[in-house]
Amino acid sequence: MCFAEAIEGRIEVLFEPAYLLSLTDRLAITPSILKDFQSLKQYLTSLYASRWSRKMKDDAVWEKSNVLSSGLLKKLNIDWIEPNEFIENHLKIDWT
Repeated sequence: MCFAEAIEGRIEVLFEPAYLLSLTDRLAITPSILKDFQSLKQYLTSLYASRWSRKMKDDAVWEKSNVLSSGLLKKLNIDWIEPNEFIENHLKIDWT
């Protein structure tokens, strides 16, 4: 539930093309990859609803997001690692 509350609203910022393109010195963001990020964003934001954290408990919901996310990682040549480790190593996010 805490994750759902924390990520809701922040997805729009994290998936903004301008923000993603600012990462090109660390990640090879191409127009094709931007489209993939937008697909993932649209899927995740379509889950927003009252108590959407309950939807996140459903394996079928995560199956599609895992496919989209895994495809992005593969295109970016990034091995899967724990999310917090990835953030620490690759992203500098100003949540304010």
